Parts: sequence; structure tokens; C-alpha cells
Amino acid sequence: MVETSKKTGLKKKFRSVWLIPLSGICVVVLVRFLLLDWTWVKGESMTPTLMENELILVEKVSKISENIQRGEIWIITYPSGEQCVKRIIGLGNDSIAILNNQVVVNGMVLNEDYLKNQILEDMNEYIVPENHVFFLGDNRGDSLDSRNLGIRSVTISQLVGRVVCVLYPFDRVKWI
Repeated sequence: MVETSKKTGLKKKFRSVWLIPLSGICVVVLVRFLLLDWTWVKGESMTPTLMENELILVEKVSKISENIQRGEIWIITYPSGEQCVKRIIGLGNDSIAILNNQVVVNGMVLNEDYLKNQILEDMNEYIVPENHVFFLGDNRGDSLDSRNLGIRSVTISQLVGRVVCVLYPFDRVKWI
């Protein structure tokens, strides 16, 4: 009788030793794939806001709730499957045009104080389809974005997550 309770005690102890780390791993995996992600910025299409080789934190809750706002920076999946970092400029049913070096959204000139003296080619009015977003890089001279006729807009399902902050390098840590 004593020997059986010893074995049961050892089994419980063995289970509890592995249960805590295993639970921790499951929580990290769930958070990583459902709530938060991190990725490295590639290229210079978001300069000066984001620089190449910065590590950024991305939250995915806004996508789940479809709480997407103009001006936010998101990770977007191109139709080719490649992912990029861009700023949301227009939402479904918005009218977007570029005239005289200014972006016009629904007839109002967009205040883009994050840009540094960039020359933009004019773009005729484009109506963003329902459940789509129109996006631009902050470095408009070096950005493959919605101005490209092959891309124009992406569906909300092609959004990965909203950029929250820069994590690394440490001297450039900041909230977005």
C-alpha cells in the first residue's frame, strides 16, 4: 500500500515539474501567433519613421477587431505573399488622389508632417473598395505601395498587424 502511494506521489511530482514550463511555452506560442509579433524592418520605404534593420513590435488585436485607423503603420502582405511595413492612408469607400504633391483623402488634403520634402507624381482619384485599405510608404520616392497599379489596395485579411513600437536598436526605441 505504501509503495503504490509513493509511485502516485512521484507521478504527480513529475507531472507538476513539466506542467509549469509546458504551460509557459503554450502561453508564449499563443501570444506570439495570436496577439503579438516582432519583425525586422527591411528596406527604406518607411524612412524617416522606421529605419532599415529596426526590430518592431506588432500587435494583432486591431486586425481581429477590425479597428484600423488612417495614419497607422501596419505590416501588410502583398498579393505576391511578401510582407512590408506601410502607413494606412485610406479605408473602404474613401476617395484618394494625389494632386500638386499632396495626398487628398475624401476631398481634404492629408497633413503628413512625418514626410520630408518629397515629390509625388499626381494620381487620379481612386475609390478604395469595401474591406480594403490604401497604403503608402513614408519614403514615397522608394516605396512599392498603393500608387502601383498592380497593387492599388489590399483586403483587410492581408493585414498582419499594427506596428506598436521600435524595440531595437536601443538608442532608437520609441512608441509609434
